[in-house]
Amino acid sequence: VYGAAVGRVPLDAGRVAPFVKLGAYYWKRKVTQQLGPCGNFTTDNEDVAPLVGAGADFALDERWRMRGEWLYFGQTGGKAHAFLGGIAYRF
Repeated sequence: VYGAAVGRVPLDAGRVAPFVKLGAYYWKRKVTQQLGPCGNFTTDNEDVAPLVGAGADFALDERWRMRGEWLYFGQTGGKAHAFLGGIAYRF
């Protein structure tokens, strides 16, 4: 689960509208380790970590837009990158 603020980059690039994201996300992970014949050991980890991203909207025409963005999810002990794309239609 994440929440982010999106800010438009003040750049006159015609049909391209760049943006940045800044926020936080909640993560939870369960790790189970085998301890041999003695059984298993399970730990639960959870935290709130930073989220940053950037991308751009591209206007195809008055109603259709394409969007591409990159998100970075940082956390203690690991990190993840996501690349997202989509198409939007305005009514």
